[in-house]
Amino acid sequence: MKTRVLLVDDDAVALAGYKRNLRQHFEVYTAENAAAALQLIENSEPFAVVVSDFKMPGMDGITFLKKLAEIHPDTARIILTGYAELKVAVDAVNEGSVFRFLTKPCNSEQLLNAIKAGARQYELINSEKELLEKTLKGSINILIDILSHLNPQVFKRANKLRDIAHNVASVLKSEEMWEIEMAAILMQIGLVAIPDEIITKKYNGESLSQQEEELYKSYIEVSGNLLKNIPRLEKVAEIISGGGNTTASQILAAVNDYDTLINEGNEPADALELMKKNGKYNDDILAALHAEVVGIYDGLVIKTIRLNEVEIGMVLADDICDSYNKVLIGKGCEISQVSLIKLKNYAKFNKIIEPIKIFDAE
Repeated sequence: MKTRVLLVDDDAVALAGYKRNLRQHFEVYTAENAAAALQLIENSEPFAVVVSDFKMPGMDGITFLKKLAEIHPDTARIILTGYAELKVAVDAVNEGSVFRFLTKPCNSEQLLNAIKAGARQYELINSEKELLEKTLKGSINILIDILSHLNPQVFKRANKLRDIAHNVASVLKSEEMWEIEMAAILMQIGLVAIPDEIITKKYNGESLSQQEEELYKSYIEVSGNLLKNIPRLEKVAEIISGGGNTTASQILAAVNDYDTLINEGNEPADALELMKKNGKYNDDILAALHAEVVGIYDGLVIKTIRLNEVEIGMVLADDICDSYNKVLIGKGCEISQVSLIKLKNYAKFNKIIEPIKIFDAE
């Protein structure tokens, strides 16, 4: 599949020439002004490279590329102009974040090489994203899934925090979605250093002594310290520890505190009111959290199924327990491949209570 390239120039003859010379190498699209280009960009898949003329009627090339950077920041941006003043080049780099600055007349080989370099840059950026979102995230999810079966109570909460944090971050249009989700899950890693009886008391809403409370709260610092030296997880560790007091760390702290208040026996509305009175939470984050809490299961109903009907991707509406009332997988958890294998293997030797309750669309 050819690389998608967009050329923007008010000179129709020049556009036709560019397209003729480049179409054997790329999937080429054209637009004769910035407005038409933006409409095309918003209604199609992202372009790897966009080449824009500087001087055009209406919106100039620098302003156009600046808008493009807001819509698709990964797209390589090249500006082409016959006005070779230094200020134009500086503005193009600083405002439009351009990848290349080319001056007219620009021969076909120059333009072709610049676009090829831009396409390589685009591929590198997306390969890095794929590594983070698929390879690294997938590995972490497997690790968390395995750990969840060592302590279902802890990692049941981890999944719940991840889902709430994801939805709050979505409402706020955060650009750190992946990091926030990972932070919500991996924050629980530090609990491996806390005695089980303290965790159980905390999750059951029981009172802790001052010493126990201080020990319990230390898990956040432990989690941050465990993660900060792992490549590509430094930002996640910073969010967990609250470093820099960023929006991402504020989202995580608010979601964590909200869930703690719920565990202590507060109703959702009361928990949100207590947080509002506290004064330390960002108003926008509280508003997003309220929207998430109010609509957390909108459009879903509880359905009962047999064990042999359980499939990967289903979300549990209640704990799955054995005949001794031991929780195998907690309410709110999504059935994964590891979960399904565990249930099938466990059922060979022990009785699992049926029916099983899941959330299903109406």
